Amino acid sequence: MSSRISQGSSPMTCHCGKSLALVKSWTSMNPGRRFLACNDYDYETGRRGCDFFQWYDSGQTIWQRDVINKLLVDNKKLAWKLSVKEEEVKKIVAGSKSKTYYYFVTVMIVVVLAMFVVCTLI
Repeated sequence: MSSRISQGSSPMTCHCGKSLALVKSWTSMNPGRRFLACNDYDYETGRRGCDFFQWYDSGQTIWQRDVINKLLVDNKKLAWKLSVKEEEVKKIVAGSKSKTYYYFVTVMIVVVLAMFVVCTLI
């Protein structure tokens, strides 16, 4: 996985003569590391352009890579926990709405019955 970084126009060009794109890698081996690639490079579609590739950053240490990967995993776990909690809240709210509805219907039935009783006594 990778993401593009906008950094103005680059005077350097790739093998096909297009300007280079500064891209950020999010693979487990190079998380957050930037590289230059053909402007036709697109990770999402698999389009590679002319296959120009050059690291922009100096290499990461194993420690940096491991820390970034752990943070990415922790972030995914927290995002999952958040989605679970959001679903729990939705269920609670839905249950609360249905209880309110049933309470309203019960009150209305009691009122109608009371009116019926009053009308029959008169």
